[in-house]
Amino acid sequence: VACGLNFGKISGRIGEHHIQVHHLAPLTTRSPGTGADAIADPRPLRANGRTVAYFRNPPYSIDQIKAFFDQEPSHE
Repeated sequence: VACGLNFGKISGRIGEHHIQVHHLAPLTTRSPGTGADAIADPRPLRANGRTVAYFRNPPYSIDQIKAFFDQEPSHE
């Protein structure tokens, strides 16, 4: 959701359906016994975007990550 890259186009069939999940409300901030909302909370991010999110605490928002990627020249 942050960069719009089609990972399958770059990595081929092996990476076509690979994605990582970023929780809008970090699991480490939740009270014990409370689970994540499996529909409203997770956002799909490639590994680079997910790494950027956690360059600070609290994590950067999806919109902030998008802005970082928008500032960089395209390498496609």
